[in-house]
Amino acid sequence: MIVTLDPQEAMRAVMIGGGQRLRRIRDGSADRYGLQSDAETNWGRQIESVGAEMAFAKWLGVYYNPPLRPDDGTDVAGCQVRSSTFDGAHVLLHDQDTGPAVLVTGSMPEYVIRGWCIAEEVKLPAYLREGPRSCYWIPAAKLAPIEALRERLQVAA
Repeated sequence: MIVTLDPQEAMRAVMIGGGQRLRRIRDGSADRYGLQSDAETNWGRQIESVGAEMAFAKWLGVYYNPPLRPDDGTDVAGCQVRSSTFDGAHVLLHDQDTGPAVLVTGSMPEYVIRGWCIAEEVKLPAYLREGPRSCYWIPAAKLAPIEALRERLQVAA
């Protein structure tokens, strides 16, 4: 499912993502899962993450109400939105993740909603990647079709 943000939505994503990044800098907070990268990458990743969340909210037909910090609770309508600029991305899940997780790929302004899963149901030993940032890598091919999530969440189209 392809979702394109219009220019105003894209600018809102830039402002929200930039604000979240500034809060991290001000608070001296590190990435929730220990991801290390340079400043330029951090800014871009934060903005693209917000863009992906906004694209999912747009597709779902709900208002995007961002958290103050990128790690405060769920992203959209009780779902965790996991995003990547790579088409072949996986949903990355950590031990504490629960509930619906959605995979969105692409970059500003065009995103692709790839599918979804329930975190507790897919955190299987076969998907666990051990290391400094151990997590479960769920392939997009193992995700449920995104249309089924709207029904589960009981959101009108």
